[in-house]
Amino acid sequence: MWIRRFPDGEGQWRVSSEGGGDPRWSRDGRELFFRNSATNTLLVVEIQTGATISLSTPQTLFSADKIGAVLTDGYDVAPDGKSLVVVINSTAGNDQHGIAMVQNWFAEFRERQKK
Repeated sequence: MWIRRFPDGEGQWRVSSEGGGDPRWSRDGRELFFRNSATNTLLVVEIQTGATISLSTPQTLFSADKIGAVLTDGYDVAPDGKSLVVVINSTAGNDQHGIAMVQNWFAEFRERQKK
C-alpha cells in the first residue's frame, strides 16, 4: 500500500510491503489505520509531514484471529483518536451476537512501539 501527496499527487511513500486496504486517516492526519485481510489484522502507521514524508513501521493493533473472528472493512477512528469501532464476523460457527469494547488500546500501542 502506498500514499501520495494531495492534491498534486507528487511523491510516493510505501505504507506497507505486506499489502493493506480500507485505509482510514486519524482526524489530525498523523496516523493512517488500515486492514490487512491476508493476516486478518488492523494496523497503524505514524506519519510525519514536511519537505518529505516519514512513516513509522506498521504496528499491529490487533489480530481478529486471536478472538476467532474475521475483520471487515467496517471500522472507524473516533475524532479524538483514542477509540476505534470495528465490525467483525465470528468464525466460531454460532449465532451469538454482542459488543466487545477495548479500552486503552492506544496506551498498549505506545508500549508495543517501545519494544
